Amino acid sequence: MTSAPFEDPVDGWQVLHFAVPMDAEGVSLQDDWHTLGMRATGSQTIVLDEVFVPEGAVFLRRHRGEFHDVWNVVITVALPLVMGVYVGIAERAAETALPFAARNALDPAVQWAAGEMRSALVIARTLHDHMVAMVNDLDVRPSLDLSDEMLILKTKVVEATQCTVERAVEVAGGAAFYRRNGLERLLRDVRAGQFPPTPREAATGVHRPPRPGPHPRPRLVGPHTRARTRRRLYSGIGQSPETGGGPSPQAASLAGRSQQAPAPTGIALVRSRSGVLMRARILRPGRETGNPLQPLRLSGFWRPRSDSNRRSPP
Repeated sequence: MTSAPFEDPVDGWQVLHFAVPMDAEGVSLQDDWHTLGMRATGSQTIVLDEVFVPEGAVFLRRHRGEFHDVWNVVITVALPLVMGVYVGIAERAAETALPFAARNALDPAVQWAAGEMRSALVIARTLHDHMVAMVNDLDVRPSLDLSDEMLILKTKVVEATQCTVERAVEVAGGAAFYRRNGLERLLRDVRAGQFPPTPREAATGVHRPPRPGPHPRPRLVGPHTRARTRRRLYSGIGQSPETGGGPSPQAASLAGRSQQAPAPTGIALVRSRSGVLMRARILRPGRETGNPLQPLRLSGFWRPRSDSNRRSPP
């Protein structure tokens, strides 16, 4: 069973789903299944070179680039079967690790890891049982809502199975590093669960349409953004519009809000030789306060990004 794009002279680009016998002329397998895990599945690339597909072998035509209801059927029926493999991996990892846990039963770290392993395994089994129950022996009506829920459950099953195997490795300790114990293979195999059919970031709510209305531009928070915030904070010291041109609230707070001390009128920035802002001190008219501020933790904010694009502090 496979699919291929096809440009129909009348209907335009379509995707054809059809069956091809593996022994058909022009079908070959590439030796490219060299993977981190799941090596025993033998999922080589299948090459179809000038393969004849009769009209009767095409069982579905759909418009290219559009979501088709057939995926609701595939997601609902296939995902419980696929996730059963990874639940089995987690079960095997827990069985392998328990004898190692008995050797160090009084170690609090081993106790914690074994408890986490057992909890994650129970969660994985429970969620997978729910996935199987939702299919109801194929007596089910596929829909977007059902596919969405199935993908959410799939994502959480993968997280629980991966947690189970990772905790099993911690329970076994250094013994898990040896191939003869099998845990290293199970750890590699369980990592593949995040890929079919979509990664975790795309699986949850993947079918939901976008919310109507404008989407606000996300705010990127990084060192330079924080630096600009600090710059705005200190640039108004001594010229606060809220106080009629007097000291700003930030300056009053930095000066300790002392009623005896005269209002500060500025701020001195102390830089290193490379232009990195190191600390700041409040200045009074004619003299320093003698009470320098604490370092502003800005040592990395003003570091030039390159020799040709240097940024100097204000």
